This record gives sequence, structure tokens and C-alpha cells, in this order.
Amino acid sequence: MDDITIDRVLKSKDLLNLTDEELISLVEQYVPSQGCSGAAYGYLQIVSHICYFREHLQSKLMKIAIRPIIYLGINDHKEVLGFITGEYLIEKTYKPATEFGRDWIIGKLQLNETLLKDIFEEIVIEENIRF
Repeated sequence: MDDITIDRVLKSKDLLNLTDEELISLVEQYVPSQGCSGAAYGYLQIVSHICYFREHLQSKLMKIAIRPIIYLGINDHKEVLGFITGEYLIEKTYKPATEFGRDWIIGKLQLNETLLKDIFEEIVIEENIRF
């Protein structure tokens, strides 16, 4: 991946030249913030952007993005969607969605409640979270 960074992926179409494995690795190694809300915003920014171009990666990448949202105390997959479509898209965050990311969230993710439900339940089991 050499000099491919999150910023370069967001500002160009460099992601089109990367393999799925390289993109997943880039997101897995990314630490957008030490706090949960900052991490959620940072992951949502890059993951939504990538998923616009590589929709088949949405399950793997959204699992990374949803984890810090759950750590914020959100205890239902519908609330996760509310956080993404409400707080993240509407509020002024320091890691706003790109145009492509916003289009993916509104046009695809918002319509796929089953994906969010499945990922949410998987994380809750893996982390042994009790609400």
C-alpha cells in the first residue's frame, strides 16, 4: 500500500486501484480517534466512501464502523441507523461524509436494516455485551 493513506483514498479514486484486501487492511489499521464518537465519525467517513464503490465490502467494513457506535451505549440496530442518518449526517462532525459516502448511506445503507441488525447482533455476541 506504500503511500496510500485514508486522506488519499477520500480525495481521489485511488481506492479503485487497491484490492479489497488492501482496503480492508487500511480501514482495520486506521485509528481515527481515541474516543468512541470520534472513532465512529472517522470510520463512517472512510467506510461509507469505500462502500459506494465496493458495495460487496459493506458487511466487513460496517462491522468496523458500528463497533464504536455500540460502545457509545447505543443498544439497538435501529438506534445505530438513527445515529448514522441523524447525528452523523445532519450534525456538523469533524469527519463529515464525502459526497459518495453520503449517497451510499442514504441510497443503500438506510434501506438495508437487515445488514445493520446482523452486524449489531454479531458484535454484541463477540463482545459479550449486555444491555
